[in-house]
Formats: sequence, structure tokens, C-alpha cells
Amino acid sequence: MRLVLMISLVAMSVAGHAATATAAPDMQERQTQVEKAHAALLETKPEEAIRIVDPVIAAFDAEKTDNTKDYFCAEGPVQTLLLAGQGAANKRDTIIMDGALCHAIFIKGFALIDLNRSAEAGAFLERAAAMAPLEAHYANEYAEWHKSRRNWQKSFELFEKARSLSTYAPEKHKIEIEARSLRGMAFTKIELGDLDQAEKYIRESLKLTPKNIGAVRELEYIEMLRKK
Repeated sequence: MRLVLMISLVAMSVAGHAATATAAPDMQERQTQVEKAHAALLETKPEEAIRIVDPVIAAFDAEKTDNTKDYFCAEGPVQTLLLAGQGAANKRDTIIMDGALCHAIFIKGFALIDLNRSAEAGAFLERAAAMAPLEAHYANEYAEWHKSRRNWQKSFELFEKARSLSTYAPEKHKIEIEARSLRGMAFTKIELGDLDQAEKYIRESLKLTPKNIGAVRELEYIEMLRKK
């Protein structure tokens, strides 16, 4: 109740537009299903993960009947308030949903990659990142998808966005998420031929995670390229 009240106060800053938190009556069951799908992914069972999340995604699509409203996912009160304020500022009616829905969409995208169906995966990774615009993890994974398709500039932009979003990540994951974003930014800069910027980002990542072997090897690779 307190959370919904806080959202309402933010939304009142723009008359005539509201942001509301909503949860499906069976949200707990959906959360349970998403957790099962996540476990299936960890067990290298992508087909099972997709089978579990497909009904969750279909149920949301059936409920999303008002195309005049924006639908977002949030993890916790901070993200909820920020997205509510954004909706009010943009004069858009905004529905803030539990993060489990976007995780279901993300899981399907990730599972499709595991099934070597990368072209199909992109739409789900993009959708998860768009519906959860404060989730650095989704932005990083969508950046990886573009990297795999050699879309270097788009990949860089998404890694850069993920780095800025790392501040909203759970405290225990912030450092690794930011470091991963920096490594991704460095990789794309190498491919774009900007070795100085690549080295800068790699060194920044190493300040956060000094023992990361991949980052150390990237530095060595940059030096090798300079000698050619």
C-alpha cells in the first residue's frame, strides 16, 4: 500500500496521467514458474525453460489490452518510483509490473541463443531491455547479442548504457556488472579501431575486478595489435 501511495504522489506531478503498480492475481505462481525456468537454463535445458515461460508471456500479452499505456517492469521501490516519475514527466499512463514478467521474456531470449536460434532471440532480449529500462543485466545481454552479430556501434552504446545502469543493480552485483560493461565497451572499441579508448576501458574494468583474466588478455591483445 505504501508503495502504491508513493507512486501516486509522483504521478500527480502531471495532471491527468497516472502511474500504478499492478500484479496479476496469480503473480506468485508466475514468479514460481520463472524461477523454475531459470533453474532449467542453469541445468542447460533451454527447451524446458521456454516451455515454462511461454504461458507466462502469453498471459501477459492477453492482459495487455490498452495500447495507450506504457508497461514497464521494476525490481524494488527505487526502480518503481523512477519509472513512475518518468511516465508522469512524459505525460503517459504507466503500468509498473513485477520484474518476473520481464525475466520470463529475457529467459526465452537467452534460451533461444542456447538453441542456436540467435536471430529469434534478439526480439526477446530487446523487449526485455525495453520493458525493464533500468536493468543493467538485460542491457548487457542485449549488447552481447549485437556484439555476436558484429553490430559494433550499437553494441557499444548498449554496454555504455548498462554501465550507467549498474548503479540500480543489487549491491552485491554492481561492481561485476559495471566491469563487464566496461569490458564490452573495450571489445567493441577494438573492433572499431580505437585502441586508446579500448585500453582506457579495460584498465577501468581492472580497477573494479583486478583478477579478471579476460581483461588482462585484452590488454595483451591491444599491445599486440599496436605492434603490427
